[in-house]
Amino acid sequence: MNLYFRFPVEAITSLDKLNIGFKYLRYNEQFVVGLFSRVYDKLGFRFITRFKTSFPDAEVEDENGIIRHIEFEYRSSSFIKHKHDPKLCDIIVCWHDDLDDLDPNWKKKNPNIRIIKFEDIMNSDSELYKKLMMPKNN
Repeated sequence: MNLYFRFPVEAITSLDKLNIGFKYLRYNEQFVVGLFSRVYDKLGFRFITRFKTSFPDAEVEDENGIIRHIEFEYRSSSFIKHKHDPKLCDIIVCWHDDLDDLDPNWKKKNPNIRIIKFEDIMNSDSELYKKLMMPKNN
């Protein structure tokens, strides 16, 4: 199997509209980190306060000045596969949310973890699409 996959044309077109500087896109966790670092403010975060090489991957300051802990994954199910402690994380940022496929009750057991899935930018009806793609009314 090829190590690199190409994004569908729709994803490239959607991301190009964001004008965030990506020329080539790959299906991996580093892409998710890079995308988040370009749009964190549109998601309601004031600052990225820390990136780490251990769990959780990052800390951000939300609009209320509260530090939130983030874990980046390409697929949200990797959070479970890596045996991360949900008590130490506030947000999972991923491209594809497949937690329900691995454990249908996981979200019910961990209701305090917010999931941001960037795959939603390809759906014009999604809240993420509206936050990232639609101009703000001032």
